[in-house]
Amino acid sequence: MIFQALSGIARDYLDSTVQGALGSLEIVIRQFLLGAAVFLLGIALVLIGLIMILAGVFLYLGEKPQFLVPALLTASLSVLAGLPLLKAGSSMSRLTRQRQKFNARHLEVRN
Repeated sequence: MIFQALSGIARDYLDSTVQGALGSLEIVIRQFLLGAAVFLLGIALVLIGLIMILAGVFLYLGEKPQFLVPALLTASLSVLAGLPLLKAGSSMSRLTRQRQKFNARHLEVRN
């Protein structure tokens, strides 16, 4: 009877520990993927801006120099919008890795 009670308590403790670890891992993976998505969006905006700058230069060298200012303005706005996203995405990924290391150490200490 005592053995069954102790095994039930141990089983409940292990189940809650495993479920807690899996839930924490799921949160870490989601945050890491979100950080990676924001980082990739920033890269896309910066690349679009750089391509638009090249297009503006070609427009200036070609027959349509009147489109240079709008093209360069739009390109610079795209680059300026992409740079904070790059920073935010890399920060989110870094913080997620730090949290994952903290959770791993916390589980080691707890067990």
